[in-house]
Amino acid sequence: MEFLSDGQHFGELLGPKVNGNPYKLSEHLWIPFETFCQKHLRYKSWGKYPKDFATISEWFKELMPLYSLMVGSGHEVTAPDGAKTGKYRGFVEGIVFTHPDGRMAKLRQDMFPWFSGRRHKE
Repeated sequence: MEFLSDGQHFGELLGPKVNGNPYKLSEHLWIPFETFCQKHLRYKSWGKYPKDFATISEWFKELMPLYSLMVGSGHEVTAPDGAKTGKYRGFVEGIVFTHPDGRMAKLRQDMFPWFSGRRHKE
């Protein structure tokens, strides 16, 4: 972590004791937003759709975990004929939007009415 200055930093934690360890990691991994995620993990489809609630809700249902796409892990979706699709199933808790001035906001699955499961504040 010597590449980060002193202070508060946000990121994503993956590993054996996090969300059932979908990536089957043997040890924990913390990925900082500002030095890695903002540069390497982006949904290229975000700018292709209108920004109304219904469209964003449908777009969110189809999201694939960016980390699994990057490292080629997770549960790959296969076509009816058994062919590999390059798409991965997995849990996408939310998306962090960043602004050039450093502000961040997170849109989570549990903010949509179609979500079934435990909500953030429960």
